[in-house]
Amino acid sequence: MHLANLWNTLYFNYDVGYNGFHADHLEQKRIPTRTAEARAFALPVGGFVRVHTEMACGDLLGEVIYKEGAHPSLAEGMGWIDSALSGAPASVTDEFAGQRVVNVCERFMLDLNAFGPDENSITAKQYERLCNNARWLDSHGHLRMEAMYGPDEAGLEDLDHYADYLLREHRDGLLAFCFNEELSNSELREALLRSFDAVREIANGARELRSWRAKYFFLESDYRERLENQNAVLGAGDLQTIYRGLTRVPTGESRCYAPIGPRIINLLEQHGMTSEEEALVRGSAYVTAVCHANTYIAGKLSTDVLASGVHLRLDDDWQAGGIWRAERVADPERYSLKAIPPLIPLGLGYDESARRQEVTETFTADEQPIAASQTGFRVVLTRRDRELGRLRLSREVAESLASGDVDMAIRHDETRERYPVERDGPALYGIRYPLALHPGVVLHCNIEGGGSVVRVRTVRVTPPVTASDGTRFDYDTNVGVYEREMALRQLLPAEKRGALSLTELINRAFRLRGRHREDGGRALTFDELATVILGPTWTPDDTRPLAEAVAAMGLERDGADYAWRPRVTSRTRSSDRSLLAAYGETEARGRLARSVRRHWVPMHLRRYTKRKPSAEKRVAYPEARKRFGMYGVLAEDLPENCTWVEPYSRGDDEGVLNRIQVADEGAELDANEPPAT
Repeated sequence: MHLANLWNTLYFNYDVGYNGFHADHLEQKRIPTRTAEARAFALPVGGFVRVHTEMACGDLLGEVIYKEGAHPSLAEGMGWIDSALSGAPASVTDEFAGQRVVNVCERFMLDLNAFGPDENSITAKQYERLCNNARWLDSHGHLRMEAMYGPDEAGLEDLDHYADYLLREHRDGLLAFCFNEELSNSELREALLRSFDAVREIANGARELRSWRAKYFFLESDYRERLENQNAVLGAGDLQTIYRGLTRVPTGESRCYAPIGPRIINLLEQHGMTSEEEALVRGSAYVTAVCHANTYIAGKLSTDVLASGVHLRLDDDWQAGGIWRAERVADPERYSLKAIPPLIPLGLGYDESARRQEVTETFTADEQPIAASQTGFRVVLTRRDRELGRLRLSREVAESLASGDVDMAIRHDETRERYPVERDGPALYGIRYPLALHPGVVLHCNIEGGGSVVRVRTVRVTPPVTASDGTRFDYDTNVGVYEREMALRQLLPAEKRGALSLTELINRAFRLRGRHREDGGRALTFDELATVILGPTWTPDDTRPLAEAVAAMGLERDGADYAWRPRVTSRTRSSDRSLLAAYGETEARGRLARSVRRHWVPMHLRRYTKRKPSAEKRVAYPEARKRFGMYGVLAEDLPENCTWVEPYSRGDDEGVLNRIQVADEGAELDANEPPAT
């Protein structure tokens, strides 16, 4: 189940004894109708839906528990796909009812038992016929449709889309039972995100559960049972086959992209799909298969680069159940992308196919190679230069070098060395800097016009240079670069762990490594940010996703610096919440804190078994529904076989619970629901 579905179980009072929600307890406007293969506004994961059919069973009531991209080019059985599909933004725009919309082909998985076993009157034979006809649901029991989004909604993550959906379609009464006063949309959205966080914390703390990217939760026992059965369909043997297939890059290619959903279907259909195999990918079972397979693959990625020299990472977590990217790596030591957790999708496929303008490395004025004479120049050594074994050259110097082999002659203190180096654009690589050379030291370089030898030396200064940390330098040093470089280091693996998005990783980089500003914020240049996240070996190509994420965050610029402040804005995604936790921002403050109404359980309906509610109780229902903030949530009219219960509330300072007020004393309760205590 998605986190949104777990939230629903609490908010809409899922009845464990009944094994579902009570449809007659909810306002019917909460259950929109959709028709397969028709164009309509998208449904969020967590949304309720009525699927229209013209079969004898009538319309089907369900809850959206999963959705994925279903691009027309993604045919089941495909091994590898066009890189342009991985991470591609929604771009097919149109106009509908006077507003601009984005059209996306999507496949929705529904829980048709969400409203109890008897709400849908479809038999097993009717369901089989419905899938075989593939008219109202497709052959696997999924709802496929052309979904429409607002221009700013198509790129939202599931929880953010669900929050926006609730605010737009069901604003009236939303979380009203939690607050004593009306909240603004921004405050209510923040309250929703906090409530999602609370449910995630509960789910993450349940030892019986396991999750895929802290979004989809499933039973640990079910997953372990699948792994322990080597020969079962989609057991450990089949999952290993799928994993090995993802790590194989076709001959003649440097990288490839493979969708997990079609790979699962293709594996089962190789020799004709049996009824047992079909059941594993039909309806909501498909969600389990995809989450288990992705979790298995993630568990195999214990190293940065596999022994085969291939780097495997998730590139798109929405299209076709997830698209994995495999790349052959020539030099694992200088491969920057291994520094980003492999489960953070970067959308590199689309970037590569679009051939976007490269992000070039930038240097501050005091780091640029500086010409000192016709044959001389100076370079300030950085931490990244040391890690790469690199000497940066100005364009003029690079052009003056003779073609062919280049030698480096380096002199520092008693060290004298000369050896061949590798030329790569406006830089030389393969330099073995003496250990005593610290970041910030100024390298005095010389080259004869048309020569093939670059001479590098350090120069003693008198008096010594002193940095703010008290360190004294006897050699020419740029103190500003030294102080910046020594404070800057790559995020540790433990500091990256748990980040669900690149934006979250950027937030952590600023929070943990950013330079303090007078206004309480943090500052980093783009080069510094790339070094903190990717390490010192990054290349301009590696920084494309970073540049896009920074641009989407809308950070302020202060010269070469990006200015960052810990705050909640409308751009803060549900997956970027550790930023807030680190600053205590997840504690409600100000007006939001003052308006919180302490409670245990909101007003809800309780089903009778042998009698009906009194006339007084029925008359009082509309006023109570509004007074306890459940208008827009509970059904407008009290169902015939139900009474209503006031919310549980906190008692005195000793924490004694107030007695729950249940009208109609002596009422006989549903046998499936325990009495109030």
